[in-house]
Amino acid sequence: MHKDTIKLADFGRSFEKEKDCNNTGAYGIIPYIDSKMFNQGISYKINEKSDIRYSLGLLFWKLTSHSSPFKYEMRKDHTSFMFDILKGLRENLIQNTNAAFVGLYQSKMWEHEP
Repeated sequence: MHKDTIKLADFGRSFEKEKDCNNTGAYGIIPYIDSKMFNQGISYKINEKSDIRYSLGLLFWKLTSHSSPFKYEMRKDHTSFMFDILKGLRENLIQNTNAAFVGLYQSKMWEHEP
């Protein structure tokens, strides 16, 4: 929080200089990576907004579920898991969650083109 503004960063890449970071490969923890990064058929360069959009949607889901997305720590099938996410796999909605909050992360953050 800085001057009444919440600031978020992906500290895994935040210290890399733009010239040292090509931003074209999937990097990070699979459930939190923008799903477009898994499509090897297109060239997709992430930016600050696309990088945070999908991840923030998962964090919002995690706030209501109190659990790890997709029970990721238990998974051994990372390649097929990435393809499932690319094909639209998303976490189940948590019952009794505010509809506006769900709409925010479901339609604005989890879709391929928000």
